[in-house]
Amino acid sequence: MDGSIWLKLWNISPRSIAERLSLNYFTKRIVFNGVIPLGIEKDEVDRLLALPRYVSAETQILGKKLQIVDGCSFVGMCEEIFVKKNYEFEAGTKNPLIIDCGANVGLSVVFFKMLYPHAKIIAFEADPYVYQVLEKNVASFGFSDVELHNTAVWSEDTVMSFHVEGSWGGRVCDPEEVIKKIDVRTVKLSDFLDQKVDFLKIDVEGAETEVIKDCAGKLRNVNHLFVEYHSFANKGQSLHEILAALHSCGFRYHIKEAVHRRDPFLKSESTGMDSQLDVFAVRCR
Repeated sequence: MDGSIWLKLWNISPRSIAERLSLNYFTKRIVFNGVIPLGIEKDEVDRLLALPRYVSAETQILGKKLQIVDGCSFVGMCEEIFVKKNYEFEAGTKNPLIIDCGANVGLSVVFFKMLYPHAKIIAFEADPYVYQVLEKNVASFGFSDVELHNTAVWSEDTVMSFHVEGSWGGRVCDPEEVIKKIDVRTVKLSDFLDQKVDFLKIDVEGAETEVIKDCAGKLRNVNHLFVEYHSFANKGQSLHEILAALHSCGFRYHIKEAVHRRDPFLKSESTGMDSQLDVFAVRCR
């Protein structure tokens, strides 16, 4: 899939997305041995991509009803989670502890439960509306051992401004930013890391560096760590701080582009981010 599509998902019309995405290509990508993962047919992908942005809808995956808040982001998350399998890992146990920071509508929870049906999952989602959808989807699937928190993760327990983007781009923000925002509660993620954690996922749209630095003293309790790093063009970069923390805590890491920049030397358009990277870290000592 052309990475430039991802860069524009927030700003262009659903019909334009459908044209640029090339649905035939997408469908070929998600078909394995004649089976489409999750039971999603091409016509349903077409329908969801044609919806106006930020319109709630209902679909089905694995024979279960699933509520979504935005068709485009849903299709994008399916690509990341079920096709690229960004969160696939070997736990070494049938009931791993998984902490999911930025659970959105719950597709990551579904994937983790597909991998390990007996896993215990602690999931955080800050956006109140998206959180309500997450609750409904967890209930629809009848999952047990899933603990949900309607909070953002941060370096302290407090209240902060939060940009309500409406799909998968909500983030903690500066109070002076001129955007749609609300106040949300935050929790200190490091308080949840006093135990062995088999997989920690941190996809928190820019708060990751602050969170990782605060958790550095406890990251040795984590075996597998996924971090989506977001670099905003108008702010200083901090990937080096994340990597230094991972190295000092005994991780070996691998980095992939989450969003492909075809022309990195040219000025970026759209989301305000000039880099978005997936960091995969595995304990090596």
